[in-house]
Amino acid sequence: PFDLRVFMAVGWSVARGITPYGQYVLEEIFSSTPHPHLHGTFCGIGYPPPWGLISGLMYLASATLSPNNIYAYTFALKVPIILGDIITAFIIYKIIKSELYASDALKAFRLYLLCPYLISVGVIWGMFDVLAFLFSLLSAYYLLERQELSSVFLAVACSFKPIPLVLVPLYSIFVYKSTHSARRVSYYFFSVIGLFALLT
Repeated sequence: PFDLRVFMAVGWSVARGITPYGQYVLEEIFSSTPHPHLHGTFCGIGYPPPWGLISGLMYLASATLSPNNIYAYTFALKVPIILGDIITAFIIYKIIKSELYASDALKAFRLYLLCPYLISVGVIWGMFDVLAFLFSLLSAYYLLERQELSSVFLAVACSFKPIPLVLVPLYSIFVYKSTHSARRVSYYFFSVIGLFALLT
């Protein structure tokens, strides 16, 4: 429950215009909905702001639809993760269907969507890695055909979690191999880094 408690506190604070990088006392935040796991002092997220903004939006949605319902808020925080998993599974299906066979695409769709590890880390644990993966996958899909769109998707992926930053030099190499243009490589590289810095 550690990460989910942090995300709950961050969503509450962002919805009230407070920084997602503060320090929060959970008993004070959730005094109207006491829960045995909601205690102690926690620091905010260690990620760029987009997840904090989404957490704040999910807090507002749950507070509007079901005020002071901690389980509605927990569910609301997991909705973007669930949607991310479903969209990712469909994209994997689409890519494999266009490149291989529909039967293999359906197997990959099921394998991804029903993978116990992904379910436990994403939906149960509440980690939003799937959002970074989804945008990284979209970036790879559009890399050779629509490089501007690929750079936007990669910057968004990095703004959720900085882990996809390792793909920036790799994708830049792919751009160079496909275009043999140093100008295109520089544009791709600096547009990803610049947009990532802007989102951060």
